[in-house]
Amino acid sequence: MPPVGYVYDPLYLEHEMPGHPESPARLRAIMAHLEESGVLARLTAIEPRDATPGAEILWLALRVERGLGDRNAEASLGFQLRRNFPDSREARALMAGQYE
Repeated sequence: MPPVGYVYDPLYLEHEMPGHPESPARLRAIMAHLEESGVLARLTAIEPRDATPGAEILWLALRVERGLGDRNAEASLGFQLRRNFPDSREARALMAGQYE
């Protein structure tokens, strides 16, 4: 059986949404159960990393900012798109001026 991984960071315990099932208490209970049952020891810990926007998200944000008329935000998003995803469909559309 291939390894099964999990991602955990104590920072996740700061995610408070009153009335929502996602809660620090729930996460603590899950982690305690995994540890007590011995399952946690069989899982592969994966280091959390900061989320980075993909080409599609950058393209959507760029188009929104363009529609709102914020040229500075549009330029910044375009720069990120060209730098991080130069071969993407979205970067090609940007370079061709095809915003729709």
